[in-house]
Amino acid sequence: MIAQLERFDVHAAGSLLEALGEPAHHQERWAIVAYVRGLWSLLRGDVHEALSWEARLVAEHAHFNSPDSLGYSLITAVQVDLELAAGSANAALARVATVNAASDPILLVARARAELLTGNPQAALTLVSAIAWSPSVYPRVRIDALLIVAAAQLAFGQDTEAVTSWRVACALAASSGCYLPFVFIDADQRQRLGALSGEAPSAVPAGLAVFSQSSLPVVRLTAREAEILRLLDEGMSTKEISTLLYISVNTVKSQLRNLYRKLGVQSREDAVAEAKRLQLLSE
Repeated sequence: MIAQLERFDVHAAGSLLEALGEPAHHQERWAIVAYVRGLWSLLRGDVHEALSWEARLVAEHAHFNSPDSLGYSLITAVQVDLELAAGSANAALARVATVNAASDPILLVARARAELLTGNPQAALTLVSAIAWSPSVYPRVRIDALLIVAAAQLAFGQDTEAVTSWRVACALAASSGCYLPFVFIDADQRQRLGALSGEAPSAVPAGLAVFSQSSLPVVRLTAREAEILRLLDEGMSTKEISTLLYISVNTVKSQLRNLYRKLGVQSREDAVAEAKRLQLLSE
């Protein structure tokens, strides 16, 4: 099924998924099926339905979904990509923030992509630079990392470095047949990198891109804003918050105004509700 997706044959991959059917509760191959179906849905643009399906399958197979397993990494990564494609950038960032990605290239790539698409190219570079230049990393993951690095380098105006990263990604794709990562970066960025380098993988459809925007809106809170938001959720008054945090009431009110502006709300009740929707607060 992955081979069909690497060739962007969505119909053939869909036929194979249909033939396989939904994994039974006792089957361990469920994680691979869930991962491939997530990729297939990303290419088709059916991200909302796929997110619900993935969440249900993960809940049903929780006893198989160990955080140190390959399946966990694959499913978490594809859920992050589905959330980004759905425009739920805060949900994607919240998901990768809860996992220990320090030694997992798959999760590091997922986190870097979320950072890149939410306007933080430096964080993306920091997360995957080592992966991009490590020959021991699986080719598809390494290509993903190289393309994230290239896109981040473009954002910094480092065209020469971006072309180097792009060319290595193209060479790896040609030798491994892994072309799917190319549609996980913006089509305009691919076109620019192709023009700068004089080369582009012909197997990749020119206008195809998983993400409709090269930059996604995201709400980022300061540590103090996040703390005050948590206390609001606990039902504390402005005066109680000021006393607990050893700051003035006016400072709390100023922080609240900033919170309301970032969340697009006008009351503390709406602030808490919106923060939970964006997964800035746990339910």
